[in-house]
Amino acid sequence: MILTLLLMGGATVLVGLLPTHAMIGDWAPVLLVFFRLLQGLAVGGEQGGAMTLVVEHAPAGRSGFFGSFATAGTQAGTVLATGVFALASLLPTDQFMAWGWRIPFLASVVIIVVAYFVRNSLHEAEEFLAIKEKVPTNPIMNALRHDLRQVLGVTLVYSSVHVGWYVLTVFSLSYAVSAGVDRTSMLWIVAASAGAVIFMNPVWGALSDRYGRRRLLVTGLICYGIMMFLYFGAVALGSPWLILLTMVLATATGHAALNGITPAFFIEHLPVETRATASGMGIQVSAVLGGFVPLIATGLAGTSWGTSAVSAAAAIVFSVSIISILTLFPTRVLRGDAT
Repeated sequence: MILTLLLMGGATVLVGLLPTHAMIGDWAPVLLVFFRLLQGLAVGGEQGGAMTLVVEHAPAGRSGFFGSFATAGTQAGTVLATGVFALASLLPTDQFMAWGWRIPFLASVVIIVVAYFVRNSLHEAEEFLAIKEKVPTNPIMNALRHDLRQVLGVTLVYSSVHVGWYVLTVFSLSYAVSAGVDRTSMLWIVAASAGAVIFMNPVWGALSDRYGRRRLLVTGLICYGIMMFLYFGAVALGSPWLILLTMVLATATGHAALNGITPAFFIEHLPVETRATASGMGIQVSAVLGGFVPLIATGLAGTSWGTSAVSAAAAIVFSVSIISILTLFPTRVLRGDAT
């Protein structure tokens, strides 16, 4: 976990120190892509590891609540990054383009230092220490050999997280602007929706500790599918207030339910030896697939069905996730009190 922190933080700071094209020519974009690849590698190890770390350290019966904070960080980062770049963009355009854009990247060193001391003070969970000598030397192959069903389940369930978020905050942003909605208003709507996820993540996590994770995940996915149709209906009407209401409801119910409950749900269904690797693999495979969502959504929106085709496609993905939750994860859990 310390390695992923330093890899992500170091790559981010190096982006801020990147020489210009005038200084090193085509090496500038090459280095930028390389640093972004390092960030991607860090995320690959961070998500599964962070979820495992938080859930394993959670008090008995509160895995859902504590685990929800591991994924809330994504939206918190979105809000923080948007705010920092908004402040940097107050500079005159020539100064922002010359050096102002570097400030947010270089300022991240403060977060790195604080996070390092926090993470360095943590100890391994008792669950892990109890089986430390039995940890496989090749956890990737071990997970694929013994936990392939759950890895597939993580991939199919978490695909809904990426599909829903990319449709709402990437594709629909450009689509709404092209339909005549003010771009600044849409950016604020996306920021408000991210804030709703941050607030509702622990709420859904806590509810799952009390009422069970499986049924609430299914409920969240059904809400997500319904709200997707209502959201694009609001976009068609062109009302910023209706767009705000429907996007916030979609993210606060559907997205936050998935975001808040899946950390505990996944970790509880995976053995200690490979749970960080197996969950991380499934999440990152779904992220690769999710990267194509804006492109696919754009193609669907161009058909005679318009955005109804986009909503229907998302609903199909959500349905696959529901089936996966009910069939690919055994009722018996390997950790925790609720399913």
